[in-house]
Amino acid sequence: MDQFLQSLDSQLSKTDRDSDFGLAWSEGMRALSEAQELEGNERQEKLVQSCDKFIMAIQYGRSRPEPFLGMAYLLTILEDYHSAGKYVRIALRLAPDFPEALDLNRLIDTCSVVSNAFADLSELCMIAGVRMEEISPETANLNLKDLYTKTETLLYTQQQLLDYEPAPEIIVRSEELAELEHRSHELQAFSTGIRQRLDILVKEYDVQKLVAALEKIEALAQYYAKSLKISRQLAEMSEWVKQDFKLLTRHIIQLRMHSSAESVARAEQFDAELDARYQKIVLAIQELDEHTRERFEDQINFEHLDQQRTNFQQLLDATRRRVHMPHA
Repeated sequence: MDQFLQSLDSQLSKTDRDSDFGLAWSEGMRALSEAQELEGNERQEKLVQSCDKFIMAIQYGRSRPEPFLGMAYLLTILEDYHSAGKYVRIALRLAPDFPEALDLNRLIDTCSVVSNAFADLSELCMIAGVRMEEISPETANLNLKDLYTKTETLLYTQQQLLDYEPAPEIIVRSEELAELEHRSHELQAFSTGIRQRLDILVKEYDVQKLVAALEKIEALAQYYAKSLKISRQLAEMSEWVKQDFKLLTRHIIQLRMHSSAESVARAEQFDAELDARYQKIVLAIQELDEHTRERFEDQINFEHLDQQRTNFQQLLDATRRRVHMPHA
């Protein structure tokens, strides 16, 4: 067990360790420590085990910062600093001056906000460290009481995370699209997994409160999906603009070098294609809210494209007259 985990573990009293919270915590810590000495499938199995035990510890000790920090530390091992930061913020909310929370928060601040380990994370945790394994009414040894308790805890944990998460914003820079895609897929997977559990539990339990909590998350998931769809469209249009700048310059040079019917025909074809893309961009921009529209226009430098297109069309008109009406 490394120094950070030892320091975190030392916060528990003997009474804590003998409780359900303490037992789940100790098993999670043991699995996490063992995972750091292993590789491959054995390492992943221990991380999964640790994840499950920390979630159980959160269930038994919702007012305790330790299990949230355990989850955060697990996620830093996976290099998912973005999700880890969410758990640290919950711990700081519960205990603002907790030394280990402050130390881990400083560590995360020095690391990348968006990790390249999303693929590895998805094999282990479907949503911010919360494991969403597939279940069905036919699942062997399905304990409905445990399923209800864990489902309630998963919803509680997700709500805590969302309290500290800004509303999704449409992305206008293609290089920032990966994080939005990741979060949108996370929420969809979480919503699907919880809905599956509630469909099983409703036969034995009153799940109205859980359904109400899930519906808020599902609405947010839909908003993320909508933002992602628009962001992908804007990313595609941003690439169009980059390419059109290059193609416009190329056609301008060709028209200046070759005043021929062939060069005019090629330029006219390009102008028609450009106009089709241009109209799509204009329509898309008109449908954006003012803040997003201004950010997108600044990002793609739309005015520059518009001016360069005007210059190109003026040159095309002049070249067309010279080629088709040389004596006019």
